[in-house]
Amino acid sequence: MAGQTQSSGAFGFGLADDILRTLRSAADRKSLRSITRDFSDEIRSRYFALVTHEDLRAPRPGTVDLRDYAEGAERRIVGEGRYRRDPVMRGCLFADSAFLWSELRDIITLDHRDRIALELGRREGLNEGITVPCGKLGYSLGSCTFAGFRSSRMAELALAPAQMFGSAAVDAVGSYLDIDMADWWQADACLFELVRDREVASSLLAEIAGDVVAKANAGEKAKTVNKIARDHLEGANGRAKVERWVPRWMRFPPAAYTTRGGVASVAAAGRAIRIVPDPEPEKLAA
Repeated sequence: MAGQTQSSGAFGFGLADDILRTLRSAADRKSLRSITRDFSDEIRSRYFALVTHEDLRAPRPGTVDLRDYAEGAERRIVGEGRYRRDPVMRGCLFADSAFLWSELRDIITLDHRDRIALELGRREGLNEGITVPCGKLGYSLGSCTFAGFRSSRMAELALAPAQMFGSAAVDAVGSYLDIDMADWWQADACLFELVRDREVASSLLAEIAGDVVAKANAGEKAKTVNKIARDHLEGANGRAKVERWVPRWMRFPPAAYTTRGGVASVAAAGRAIRIVPDPEPEKLAA
């Protein structure tokens, strides 16, 4: 029965280090699901769901579907494929961080169908929830949700830990997806308009067009270097076209182009890197 699984261990999730350390121990999806169940129990949440917002009836590469949820809600959202109409999932499009379901009316405009969906959820034990939007869950928008708290106050107290867990869980699950982001994303002008650091621009150009081209334009301004990089990606102005390029920030795991730090996705991924235990030394023969 969904939501009835008992915690398999006593986890000290009160501290951020405990959350990260535990997530880093996840070896696969099965263990990540178990850890998510334990965390959900720890914050007194009856249900959880770490999913991509897509049709989960026919899983495909990149799909994330780790859940222990109310059966009625599963039937409507997953079984009937009504995830696009779900008010919580729609709220993820406009929220920039974890939110309480009681705050949904401040995030999106709720119509009568939304109110009916929320009321049906309440009747199934989904009285209050926390959802963490995940904009980089494989190739699709996704979320990490904890729901079915005994009181709104309990959910409020769990908001910050849930934000921490949800964000780190996304980076953890990304290492199991084997996703090539080039299948789902392509660079455009917007990306290069945001790159104003000449060192970063030169590194991008070296990755796209090669070290020779980057060195030949080492003295140029970032704007000029970015234009050359874009020409290579588009095959414009006589440049050889380069396809399927994805910046390091968007790969699994993400990486930086400088040693200065400050790249949030890289920092988060570093905290979520799986801990692989050292092999036990072979016992000496007696």
